[in-house]
Amino acid sequence: MCVGAPGGYINPFAGEAWAPSRNDQGVDYDPLKVEPVRAIGAGTIVSIGSWGMYGPWFDYRLADGEFAGKCIYVAEHIGSILKPGTSFNAGDTIATAYPGPYWTEWGWAKGLDTPSVPWSQCGCTEQDNVDPGGRAFARFLRSLGAKTLQNPGPGPMYAGGSC
Repeated sequence: MCVGAPGGYINPFAGEAWAPSRNDQGVDYDPLKVEPVRAIGAGTIVSIGSWGMYGPWFDYRLADGEFAGKCIYVAEHIGSILKPGTSFNAGDTIATAYPGPYWTEWGWAKGLDTPSVPWSQCGCTEQDNVDPGGRAFARFLRSLGAKTLQNPGPGPMYAGGSC
C-alpha cells in the first residue's frame, strides 16, 4: 500500500519488500523479490533505453506538485515498462523490478536518459559515492517517508535539469 505525501507524491517503497542501498547519482534500492515500480507522482513516461549490462532505464515527467515538469529516472534490473506517452497516477505500477545482481537506481534526470550528473563527472568513489543529485533525490524520498541507507544531510530536494 502506498502512502500519500504532500504535493500528491507517494513513497514508492511503502508496503513493499525493498532494501535501501547506496547513493550515487541517484538512490539505489534492492527489490527483495519481484516488485512493482510505483510512480511517485502522476506523470507520463517520456523515454526508455538501455544501460547495457545494467539493464533498461526510463524517464517520466511529473504532472503536478512542487516538481511538476521535472523528470525522474528509474534504471537497472527493471522490465515491463509502460510505453512512452503513457500517463498514470501516483502509486500506479509503471514497471517491474527484479531481484538479482543489480539493484534499481532512482533519481532526478538532467535530460532524457541521464542522471543529474554522469558518473564520469560525479567525482564519486567507492568511499564517497554520492553526488549532489543523489543527495537531493535522497532528501526528496525521505520527505515522502522512504528510508535511505545514507543520510543526505541538509540541502535542496531537487538537482536536475529539463527533460
